[in-house]
Amino acid sequence: MNQTTSLARYTRMIQGFLDGRVAAGAFADAFFRAFQDDPGGWMGQGVYQVLNSIATACECYSPDDPDSEFDLSEEELRQECDQGLGQLRRLARDI
Repeated sequence: MNQTTSLARYTRMIQGFLDGRVAAGAFADAFFRAFQDDPGGWMGQGVYQVLNSIATACECYSPDDPDSEFDLSEEELRQECDQGLGQLRRLARDI
């Protein structure tokens, strides 16, 4: 898989969540698993940082009321994904 194809896979996942086609819990699990299983050799530092930030947010997502300062609500996860998607789209223009 080349860089453009790999990046498109992540942006489709994020967009599906933001559009409401994928529930927050399902998205968080799928995105985190995909990021952990990705060998990462295709991505530059900027892309890695954005994807890592979203994966961290997915790991911190809590469907219940946050128990700690590290837990994120669905709204906070959506904000992180929206911001990350914008960054990924800007980075994709340079590929």
